[in-house]
Amino acid sequence: MTEPRVNLALWAMVFGNFVIGTGVLLPAGMLNQLSTELHVDTATAGLLLLVGGVVVGIGAPVLAMLTTRVDRRLLLTLSMLLYAVGHLFSAFTNDFWSLLIVRALMISAAGLFSPQAAATVGLLVSNERRASAISFIFIGWSVASVGGIPIGALLGDWVGWRMVFALMAGLSLFSAMAVWFTVPPKLFGVPLNLKAWVSVFTSPALICVLSVTLLSMSGQISVLGYLGPILKQVTSATTLQISLAFAIAGAAGVVGNTLGSNMVRHMAVHKVIAWALVSLCIGFAVFTLMFGSYWGMILGMALWGLAHSPPIHCNKAAWCSWRHLWLPLPWRSIRLRFIWARPLAQVWAANF
Repeated sequence: MTEPRVNLALWAMVFGNFVIGTGVLLPAGMLNQLSTELHVDTATAGLLLLVGGVVVGIGAPVLAMLTTRVDRRLLLTLSMLLYAVGHLFSAFTNDFWSLLIVRALMISAAGLFSPQAAATVGLLVSNERRASAISFIFIGWSVASVGGIPIGALLGDWVGWRMVFALMAGLSLFSAMAVWFTVPPKLFGVPLNLKAWVSVFTSPALICVLSVTLLSMSGQISVLGYLGPILKQVTSATTLQISLAFAIAGAAGVVGNTLGSNMVRHMAVHKVIAWALVSLCIGFAVFTLMFGSYWGMILGMALWGLAHSPPIHCNKAAWCSWRHLWLPLPWRSIRLRFIWARPLAQVWAANF
């Protein structure tokens, strides 16, 4: 396969991750509209985030085992088609509980696409390029946090949440077509079994790595998931101001990811992670002390946004560096575990 064709496939997966990331996080930007129009309170509307975390967190490893013999191009395309159909049905639901059921079925596509896209990249590029290529396709998630969620929140206020879901259906369909026409056929994953999964939880190093991701993400999502209602209630923020808050948090995350990537070249990975966690704590402290002040809370969000990505991506770097010392599983299969540490954090945070 030629390099230009590989690059096209990578860009298709970047766009796919953008659509997936936007769809997963979209309810956070529209909780106010959803709770009002569907006649439920904010806490109940937050179940849309909870069900996403549960389905992706549990579904990703299960689906990884069940689909290893399925052609990657077909699997990725079908997952985006499911995402399209799910969003289209969501646009026409008449009550909250119907929307919740549709979302529970639809969000399984997210548990398929992102981890399996990472696995597919490993089959397309050389070992030397693998780490950078995997990081590249997850730019889609960063763009979703910077642009997808704020724009979705604005559109939800301007044209209604139903039109936003319909637009997501169209983007998902386009993504499915892009994947089908760029990813080569006859690519298959590494077979997984129950014994391999059990071995994940007997590795102290892996448990430590996943715990850092789980705990740091829980602290952020417990606030970020309900940021819209919080800002509206305590600062009387408008929809535009709420969208701006999401955009600032997302942009800070992109900056932090870039800084972390550069710092890890000159510092030990664990030191970069430690500095990021310190920044995260300072950000939450500022957010708490300035609670009630819109711009004060934004400042706290920017500080914690800087620390959003480094613990996750630096842990990936550490994982890649240490795996030959202690991991019993192939890299292509073990890297999927990182994908569901974030959704598990969503489950934990939504229960708070």
